[in-house]
Amino acid sequence: MQVQRKFFNEPETVADKLREKHATDAVTLPVIVHPGGWDVPKDLIEHIQAMRLKQLQEDPDDFLTQAVDAEVAAYLMTASLEAPLTHEAAQVYLYAARRYFIEVGMKEIPAFMNIENLSRCEESAYDRLKRWIRKQQFRKE
Repeated sequence: MQVQRKFFNEPETVADKLREKHATDAVTLPVIVHPGGWDVPKDLIEHIQAMRLKQLQEDPDDFLTQAVDAEVAAYLMTASLEAPLTHEAAQVYLYAARRYFIEVGMKEIPAFMNIENLSRCEESAYDRLKRWIRKQQFRKE
């Protein structure tokens, strides 16, 4: 009888290899920023990576198709440094940033960020942006 030896972390199945690739993607996909050369703070990048891993654990399909709230906030933050945001984009930015702050445990969220719901039009823009960001990331691989 011959015993096959496996390395400690060697994936066993195609599904295991895919999970491993997605976990790697969660920490290596680029953070998409608005063109203009603005950087995202390092701690925000680290939170984005952690939130991607959490998203991957909770809903792998979401990970493949939608950016997390912190990524939306990072993109719109850099866009707002280039030019004023439209009302719709500003609402989406504040909504995503508020959700990000709640996720990281911020105790006191400024009153102007108290946007708990978006209009249908804003919700549509928010969903489109989440999908667009993730699509851009996988395109750059």
